[in-house]
Amino acid sequence: MQKYGDMTTTGGTGLISLMNVASCYIDTNDDVIIDYNSGSSIAIASASALVQADADKVFEVIKNAQESNWREVKYTIPALRADVSAITFTL
Repeated sequence: MQKYGDMTTTGGTGLISLMNVASCYIDTNDDVIIDYNSGSSIAIASASALVQADADKVFEVIKNAQESNWREVKYTIPALRADVSAITFTL
């Protein structure tokens, strides 16, 4: 069973996988990056620079999802310091 994070963006909402996450960090473009064990990644971008506290919020949701029971499959990712303008998935 998959678990997903629901994130609000300037264009609506998006779901991201919270399973098989290898790392979550801020990159040199000030985006929050989620790397997966499969080699795929997601970049969460904003028109303003995101900071470590934003990556910590996302990581906390990932951690809670992985530690919770399997009856829950959707988790809300709280608002970040700046509005999220794009969520980009890379294989």
